[in-house]
Amino acid sequence: MEVVLFTLVQERYGVPANQVESIEPPLSVTRLPGTAAFVMGLTNLRGTVIPVIDLRKFGWNTHVEHLNAADEVFVEATEERVLVVHVGEITAGLRVDEVLDVMNVDFVRENPSGMIETQAAQGDLFDGITYLEQRPVGLIRLNTVLNPTFVLATRPGELR
Repeated sequence: MEVVLFTLVQERYGVPANQVESIEPPLSVTRLPGTAAFVMGLTNLRGTVIPVIDLRKFGWNTHVEHLNAADEVFVEATEERVLVVHVGEITAGLRVDEVLDVMNVDFVRENPSGMIETQAAQGDLFDGITYLEQRPVGLIRLNTVLNPTFVLATRPGELR
């Protein structure tokens, strides 16, 4: 399975490459009042209006015990990007800190307890976890992130 690997608050995550339409520079976004904190707003991308979601607002936190001081430390992002992704008929932009690579992942295991946590009480946001270069990569479940029921059920103050 090919995944697009990216950073988000100094951690690495991935989404299936077959669900990524394009990788864009930061986009001009029109804010929508009364929406959840993670909904940045709407943008016009080549004639199509799409929502843009800031994945940093989900409050994800990874806990990995095997990392030590000798491991590489990610610096603050300088290459902010928007991944334009689709699930079924839904297309949206996902704001990420930096896109690293497209990689082939052979092994994915379910999200082990305590490895990837989220403050979101609404459904599981991860399909699982894999390791690349002995570093964990959370594989995001786009079906949940782009689910209108999840987005609409989240109150404006939640997930800040």
